[in-house]
Amino acid sequence: MTRPTWLSPILPCLALFVLIPVATLGQAPNSLLVHPPNGIDELRTASASWKKQAGPKRLVVDQVCLVPDFATFLEAIATWDQDHYFPILIDDIELSFKFLRAFQPARIVRFPRKAETIPADQVWPRVLKAIGQTWSKPGEKGATAFAGDLVPKKLGATPPGVVLSEPDSPSLAGAVALAAGRFQPLLRWDVEKGFGDVLTNDEAHALAASLESKVADCIPSYNRLGDNCDFVTLAGDWPYRYAPQSVQEGPKAFDDLIGRTAGGRVRWAFGGRLIGTASASVYRAMCSLFLQPKSALLMNTYDEKERNWSIYAMRSASRSLARLLPVTHRSGDRANLTGWHQTFDPVNRSGLVMINSQGEPNRFGLVGGYGLVGDVPQTEPAAVLMIHSFSAADPSDPNTVAGRWLANGAFVFFGSMHEPGLAAFRTPELVAPLIEAGMPLVAAMRQSPYEARGEPWKLVYLGDPLFQVKSGAQPSRLAPKDWPAGALWPRYAGSPQPAADASDDTRLTWAVKTAVAQLQRESSGTPPDNVDEVLTTIQRPQLSPGLHPYFDALLADAMLQKNQPGELSTRFTTIPAAERSPAVQRLLETCQFLMLEHYLKRREFARAERIWSDLIRPERPPDILEQITGRMSVLADTPSHRAEWRTLLIAVGRRLKNTPAEPVIEAERQRIEKIR
Repeated sequence: MTRPTWLSPILPCLALFVLIPVATLGQAPNSLLVHPPNGIDELRTASASWKKQAGPKRLVVDQVCLVPDFATFLEAIATWDQDHYFPILIDDIELSFKFLRAFQPARIVRFPRKAETIPADQVWPRVLKAIGQTWSKPGEKGATAFAGDLVPKKLGATPPGVVLSEPDSPSLAGAVALAAGRFQPLLRWDVEKGFGDVLTNDEAHALAASLESKVADCIPSYNRLGDNCDFVTLAGDWPYRYAPQSVQEGPKAFDDLIGRTAGGRVRWAFGGRLIGTASASVYRAMCSLFLQPKSALLMNTYDEKERNWSIYAMRSASRSLARLLPVTHRSGDRANLTGWHQTFDPVNRSGLVMINSQGEPNRFGLVGGYGLVGDVPQTEPAAVLMIHSFSAADPSDPNTVAGRWLANGAFVFFGSMHEPGLAAFRTPELVAPLIEAGMPLVAAMRQSPYEARGEPWKLVYLGDPLFQVKSGAQPSRLAPKDWPAGALWPRYAGSPQPAADASDDTRLTWAVKTAVAQLQRESSGTPPDNVDEVLTTIQRPQLSPGLHPYFDALLADAMLQKNQPGELSTRFTTIPAAERSPAVQRLLETCQFLMLEHYLKRREFARAERIWSDLIRPERPPDILEQITGRMSVLADTPSHRAEWRTLLIAVGRRLKNTPAEPVIEAERQRIEKIR
């Protein structure tokens, strides 16, 4: 959240506005004297109906199935039925390993066949057929199968949601998973404009009306909370923002305009957006369906003694959530940059993360300074709720705060796509009890019509809108041997380690399969092998180019789990810059920021200099280069260090001459030279 001076005088009023809301349109002002509405009672009433609309109770088969592509994914998910389901992942080592480590399946299997590519005109019919089969009784998947684009009324009260997508959406696979997994109809919605298009106010309202019409055709009883449709999942390449009538307000979130009565304050549904490739969207859907947070991390970077920010303190929220799961709370000096890295490095293990911050799309405020997207940690599956301006400006870009959290493993992110004003966010003290009560996160986070920013505004929820943190022990699972449909599916198992003279391709293939096998609970029948040792002997240049992504992801997973970011950084730095994939560059940056903080803390000047030199790249925005340089400059506090620092600045300045980085380097050089 940025901290403009004009906001300070009115923040106390805005805080009261959240706690003692205004009347709705048409309400007599003096009615507030009798019973001021706050929307929470209405939310709790709707929530009571949601709990009765869970759909058939399925058994979770204690296995994870890996598939190579979308077509095979459809065949695999069609083996679900109304009584059984299990996680399915599309091959992606980085994301799949995160899920497997969190889910801890008894068995990991491979779907027994690879499906043929689906012709474009057959994608949608095949998708609907697969969803319908997942709702059928075991052994009854023929002509009596359900239609995937209709509410499965024969199953009783099912979750009050609907999923919208389109045949060529990159997130269609994830949409199928959420529709099938939560007994929601999947509706086709063809929209001309895409994610990057900014709609006019009229276009946005017309598109929201089009969505409402699509929902109404499928679910007639939809237009108030507590009925048959209270949650809408968007899973298509559709507009993300629109320009309101008032230019001064800045762009608003299309996702917060949908599900409103005539585009006003009253909400009939909560929206969530599923984004990403087929493998990423499926990962996020499966996390939502099958995982629950095992711990929570609350970090408050606001000054709790300053009246404008004190109502967002997290102590009360921490106590509420502690009744649900273990909680770590950080504030004050423990919420500075050092505290951030001490809390998160090398991998975030908390499944629920709540952060109070302020900043821009590519940086976030901490006590005494800023964190940059490179400081966002690799994470096990997590739902991240962030009070922060612009964090979700472009969640498809991993060089933004939301984009980096999602790329690094988060499956839910709640934040703002523009400057919303602090009062647009519910306080943690209000949100935490709603989460504790089992409220879907999107409903807990979004304001009601009676609160300060209850109108269509700028906050976005990225992920499954029906996801909730559940209390109590996780449900028991069905042993794979007791699910006959998968009896012949090949499982991952250990195999003899290749000979020392085997090709690097052969050894990598063995390493991948063995590493997967080691993530299942059931014994694979062979003693565990040290995959890490084999990985370190593989020469990346000797691998077939198509295997590079597998090697890079497996190496990164192994080294970060063993807390070896320095060694991983060294290995990745040897890859020529032109050959580094976006994933490698992102992982390398994570390690470099982590190691820079490590060396700065230990005052290892020479090593910190080397990391700084690698991080200073001409494509970075000047303000980010200033932040990185500012971190390094604090060690130039002795004559010898200043001399070394000046020499390096001159060398780097020559390398980056005539680039946007040159003025930053020159300014720091001049500053150092003025110090006597």
